[in-house]
Amino acid sequence: TQFGSQSPNEIIKNRIVLEAKRLLAHTTLTIKEIGYILRYEDSAYFIRLFTKQTGVSPQQFRKQYHVK
Repeated sequence: TQFGSQSPNEIIKNRIVLEAKRLLAHTTLTIKEIGYILRYEDSAYFIRLFTKQTGVSPQQFRKQYHVK
C-alpha cells in the first residue's frame, strides 16, 4: 500500500498538512484560524508542523500559491 512505510502519526500529519494547504490556497482564513480549525490551539506549534512537513511556512506557501 502507499502507506506501508508511514507510521499512523505520519499519515495523520500528512492529512493535516494537505487540509492546511487547501485552506491556505482557497480561503482568506488567517494562519491562526486554520490552525484552530485543524485542532491546534497553539498556532506556533501548527506553523512549526507545517514548515517541517513542507519546507515552507504557511505564509510562504500562501504567497507562492497566490502569485499576482
